[in-house]
Amino acid sequence: MSPHLSSRAFQYWLSNHRIFTKNRGGLYDTGGSKHGIRIFRWITQLFRCRGAVKDLLAAKTLNEQREIWRHRVRPTLLSHLVSKLVVSQESFLWTALGVPRNQLAILEADHAVSAAVCGPDPTAKNTRSHAIWQYMVNTLDPMVETTHIAADNPYYLVCLDGKYSRQCHPDYLSPKAHARLSRPNALDNLRIHTDEIDEVLARLGPGTLTVAVVMDSMDWFDPGSNAAASQITKLNRALKMGGRVMLRSAGLKPWYLKEFAKLGFATKCMGSREAGACIDRVNMYASCWICTKRDNLAPPTPEIDSVGGPDIAALEI
Repeated sequence: MSPHLSSRAFQYWLSNHRIFTKNRGGLYDTGGSKHGIRIFRWITQLFRCRGAVKDLLAAKTLNEQREIWRHRVRPTLLSHLVSKLVVSQESFLWTALGVPRNQLAILEADHAVSAAVCGPDPTAKNTRSHAIWQYMVNTLDPMVETTHIAADNPYYLVCLDGKYSRQCHPDYLSPKAHARLSRPNALDNLRIHTDEIDEVLARLGPGTLTVAVVMDSMDWFDPGSNAAASQITKLNRALKMGGRVMLRSAGLKPWYLKEFAKLGFATKCMGSREAGACIDRVNMYASCWICTKRDNLAPPTPEIDSVGGPDIAALEI
């Protein structure tokens, strides 16, 4: 990867290569994520359930994992006390979890109109701590109940255990993938941009992009500003007709979807965390959307062969 890194990135990893060789922690024990992981360790040690976490990661079956979670880990990790004193603090949300204020507002707005608050038998109050607690429940409960961490969920395994296993790891770490990626010129088509999305889009030729994955970045925009509309306009310009934007959000139906609809896109929900659904193995976001370019904006994007193909019926992550 070295030849493909920017100068600053290369210098950083040259000076911090020990991150990949030290015995404890690894890559996920650095940067902002380390705060969340270390606080999790501290909580499990304080409440004496570290052994239960180890048993959870060693569970041989999904049923065994569920039992350990329900009776030994969940009562501590998802306690209202932990949520109120630690997780719902704005400084923790930003430093450890990367949740900015505008994204937090989306989360709180959904909670305010949820069945947990407004239903016939409300179970939560319309407060920040309750909103964060409910979001954690909707994230972790379905994930633990439907995915076997030790066998098929490397995303949580590496955060909880600090390492992958030979049985459970991302596809790119398999021997077959390693051999393929180690071939000469295997990364020639890879281009790394260390810049803001708007700046990268401005450098792309019109009508040349087929897929753009923006994740949850639009949750960060202020609804009162023109930032979302400006970026969506640039995406429309850069995408071929039929090109797609994939995004995730902390909201079930984020406000900027209306901007996509106004600016030439058809929006389709590919996954929504309603009724206890687990939409992927991380399950960190409330919804996932595909926005397909249907119209050009003035001035029209130069005619280039459209992407074509049928609409996506399902998305598996």
